[in-house]
Amino acid sequence: MKLNFYMKGRAHKIIVLTLAASLSLTVAFTSACNKSMSPTDTLKAYYDAAKKKDIDTVKKYLSRSSLQMMEEFAKAQGKTLDQMFQEGANRDAQMPTPEFSNEKINGDNATVDIKAPNQPMITMQMVKEDGMWKLAIDKMMKNAGVTPPAQK
Repeated sequence: MKLNFYMKGRAHKIIVLTLAASLSLTVAFTSACNKSMSPTDTLKAYYDAAKKKDIDTVKKYLSRSSLQMMEEFAKAQGKTLDQMFQEGANRDAQMPTPEFSNEKINGDNATVDIKAPNQPMITMQMVKEDGMWKLAIDKMMKNAGVTPPAQK
């Protein structure tokens, strides 16, 4: 009887240790997955998705106001946003991946410089939405003096 109790106690300890180890690994994995990407990492992921013509993923890296502005441009051309993205994806897939540098974060805003071969340096505007960095194309267009077409 003592032997049986000893085995149950030992088995109980093994089960508790296994569950504790599993819980620790789960917490560590979840923390790593939820860690917010830097603005530079976000831009790299955006360019990777664009090269793969993964439009749904590309959209995830764009700010809400950028998507809204792009929707207005697409409507003005008689296209859907997905059609406009597909046309852009066909062109972007051929472009070389730029170099990323000079990341600057100021609260929920950030900038990252990008430089593609034979192209001028461009400062990309980023905003933090829902804890994630997003590309703010609308801000860049506004800074360049480009306004979306008026709604009919």
